[in-house]
Amino acid sequence: MKATIEEVNGKMELMDAKIDKQKDDIITSLRRIKTSLEPVTGSLEAESRWILEKDLDRGIQLASGVKSASEIHRNNFCI
Repeated sequence: MKATIEEVNGKMELMDAKIDKQKDDIITSLRRIKTSLEPVTGSLEAESRWILEKDLDRGIQLASGVKSASEIHRNNFCI
């Protein structure tokens, strides 16, 4: 059974919406963690605080760079 282009595009749109929602949830959670840790990190040594903040920032950056399903499909299958 072959899927039509419209069916594939429709499924990719649904996947894109799910990926975007999960990505937004992850970014929001990491930002909340960073904000909630600010009072606590004051008691940490400067180096530990810097490492924690950089790790959280890197997580936000990585989550922001997640590609959509349709973008991955275009990059892999389109000429």
